[in-house]
Amino acid sequence: MARLAFLFIALIGLCTSAAWAQTETRVALVIGNGAYQHTDPLRNPVNDARAMAKALREVGFEVIARENLTRRAFVEALHEFAGKVPPGGVGLFYYAGHGIQVRGVNHLVPVDATLANERDVKYETVDLNDVLNGLDEARARLSLVILDACRDNPFARKFRSTSRGLAQADAPRGTVIAYATAPGDTASDGDGANGLYTTELLKAMALPGLKLEEVFKRTIDGVARASGNKQTPWVSSSFRGDFFFNTAAAAPPAAAIPAPPGVDPLEQTAWTTIANSTNPAMFELFLQRFPNGAYADFARARLEELKTAAARDDKRRAVDASPPGRPADDAVEAALKLADIDRKRIQAALTAKGFDTLGTDGAFGPRTRQMITNWQKSRNEPSTGFLTATQAALLSQEGQSALAKIEDDRRKAEAERQKAAAPSAPLPAPSSASPPPASASPSPPPATAASADSLRFDGTWPAQLSCDPSKSAAAYIIHLTLTIRNGEITGHYVGRDGSQTSFKGRIQPDGSAMIAVDGATGDPKYALGNVPPGSRVSYQMAVRFSGRSASGTRVSGRPCTITMSKQ
Repeated sequence: MARLAFLFIALIGLCTSAAWAQTETRVALVIGNGAYQHTDPLRNPVNDARAMAKALREVGFEVIARENLTRRAFVEALHEFAGKVPPGGVGLFYYAGHGIQVRGVNHLVPVDATLANERDVKYETVDLNDVLNGLDEARARLSLVILDACRDNPFARKFRSTSRGLAQADAPRGTVIAYATAPGDTASDGDGANGLYTTELLKAMALPGLKLEEVFKRTIDGVARASGNKQTPWVSSSFRGDFFFNTAAAAPPAAAIPAPPGVDPLEQTAWTTIANSTNPAMFELFLQRFPNGAYADFARARLEELKTAAARDDKRRAVDASPPGRPADDAVEAALKLADIDRKRIQAALTAKGFDTLGTDGAFGPRTRQMITNWQKSRNEPSTGFLTATQAALLSQEGQSALAKIEDDRRKAEAERQKAAAPSAPLPAPSSASPPPASASPSPPPATAASADSLRFDGTWPAQLSCDPSKSAAAYIIHLTLTIRNGEITGHYVGRDGSQTSFKGRIQPDGSAMIAVDGATGDPKYALGNVPPGSRVSYQMAVRFSGRSASGTRVSGRPCTITMSKQ
């Protein structure tokens, strides 16, 4: 009976309200491209985008809806979207239209794209990696990318090397990428008002109480069934938390819970009548009439839950009505007098659940408070940003093993650092030398075997390169992602005009590095440092890595800086 009561409580928890989903920060960019200017138009993408935008608004998303975008408008929409997705929130990118893969890289096709050959792809389309990098920099709790973009490549006959459909891309941490069909296959544009994939996805999203993975499972089954197994959607995921499009799940009808043998028919009728009620008085009356009935344990559990919810509401109203001063929830947490180890365990537990606090220093700063708020929202609890005694005890217990692992990893890294035999290389001093001629290309540091000490910096480093406008002829800021593997630093940046810049280097055991920067410029309006079109920019950055952050100063040319924070 205790197990049945627990099951009933869990089911009731789903049906309390969809309101928490409306308070979680959810931002979506929805794009439908169908009116192609230089190839055959598509019938359904705009309809798909409109239907998706409507459905997302109904479940609490702030939606940026765009139709038939040129490349410039596409890039501007991505910038607007990335600027609105907050840390710890949910960012969703939906695209319906032409999508192609060239040499294993996926590209989304704007309506003004003119592709005469493969070389035009990087200048005329939008690289899917740029979308993923923008979401990654936003540090959302969940980055969701939905691509109904696997129709036949209309430019295939012009390319030397092309493949059907889209290529499979690995999802970065906290990301789910959903494809309308399997890698290398094509998707149907649909015979009705919407494409086949979007039609089935909208059906699944509308069902209340489904977790994200269940939504996609139902979508996959629906598409496969409707297409006679000719089209099978695909999902790539690295998301570890829970997410619901629609949390307004109704509790299962009482008839769905099998009646115990010999149950009083009158009790069965009474329970069927009140099972979905939110009025505590109904359950009190039921228990007065059937104190030892077959459904008494369920009624007591539901009554206790309703009373708890009412007490929370009373407390919230009291806080709202109180004069300015110290928040009541702050005082409740302060009274717990959490030890430093408990605070660190809480941070470790939150991070393990997908609410990354960016460290376990035991200090509950703005980032940790925001993650506590988001975690509370995910549990349909008051999102105060301060912990109750029950919440603190739960997280502290769950974070014990997570913190132990983090500290063990730190000890191993420190031991490897001490054992490293390679001598520390001094950080080169900044130089005021003039920039190299346009034809010169910087030489990256000589290749050496990566030491165990330098390997501790391996990973993904979102970076910002900026040039001080007060000390240089032209100012600019670019965002990119640097990757360190086996001590080798690599990075790539594509400007709005299609110009490309590469970043290469090798990290030393002490964390110092020289990053060689080399790039070609295009349209002067977007060129790196406003260098004339067709020129090359080449210089080096002296960088010092330390733990989760790094900074550097440009050695040659104008004074610029690069800042990074490890993923």
